[in-house]
Amino acid sequence: MISIVIRAKNEEQYLGEVIRALLAQDESEEFEILVLDSGSADRTLEIARSLPVRIEEIPARSFTFGRALNLGMKLAQGRIIVYVSAHCTPTTHAWLRELVTPLRQEPTKVATYGRQEPRPGTNPFEEGGLYNAFPADTTRSPAALFSNANCAIRRHVLEARPFDEALEFAEDLVWRLQFKSQQICYVPSASVYHTHPLNLRYWSHRFRSDAIATLRMKQTYGIDNPYVNIHTGRYSTVRDVLAGAVHQFRYFRSRQYYRLMPMIPLFEGMRVLSFARGLHEGRKLTKNQVCQSVESGIIPRETKDPSSV
Repeated sequence: MISIVIRAKNEEQYLGEVIRALLAQDESEEFEILVLDSGSADRTLEIARSLPVRIEEIPARSFTFGRALNLGMKLAQGRIIVYVSAHCTPTTHAWLRELVTPLRQEPTKVATYGRQEPRPGTNPFEEGGLYNAFPADTTRSPAALFSNANCAIRRHVLEARPFDEALEFAEDLVWRLQFKSQQICYVPSASVYHTHPLNLRYWSHRFRSDAIATLRMKQTYGIDNPYVNIHTGRYSTVRDVLAGAVHQFRYFRSRQYYRLMPMIPLFEGMRVLSFARGLHEGRKLTKNQVCQSVESGIIPRETKDPSSV
């Protein structure tokens, strides 16, 4: 059996579309659909209950992406666990079959991940990044090393190496970097439509969380985030804003998104400043955690200097 696990919170816009697309898959092996809801206040649960899926509710206060992913695996019955976000709609009826085929054919593969296509015009700021991260074929290597928004993983692998439940973000990247590149397979034919709304508050939180996760990755695992460079200083900040703005202007012009061009400086400034804020908060949090550990005796005073973190 294959288990498809969907994490959801306030996903009424696309959840019904996603589930119906899953139910229409032409996969011959039996599969189940499990929806994990973490405190939706809209029609998400109503929509899920109207369709033939299993539903589990989890407290919003204890939610982390990693914890929900691990719980989904434990509740699932399948030998292969497929994770798909509640707003990721498969583009074809062959999506599931394409996604799991490498795991059936190649015993050395531990996981696959599929393509993510933007919903045209929904969020031009995200479009270019998705096209770069998830190419349409294998003639070009994907910029994204992995994503649990659209992936399949062997159950026994997840049992042995679960997701980090403490990370606020980038739990899938940390999980992926435990494996060799040849153990993970990119499947462009297993594509979904995936776009986040153009909401500055959402993106500000996301960029801030990216920065905190970057520091946690380095501190806990000794892993450098391959997607970002950590800069300090005003010059680096201004340079990043300008570089991002130039890239976006070129992309918007090529796609004729002229109406949204005035937003580019605002978005790029918010991106860089939110990331810088996350770095500041992450370093402060790290120092406080070390200080608390020293006071409690977990870390001997003579072996750890909080200022060195």
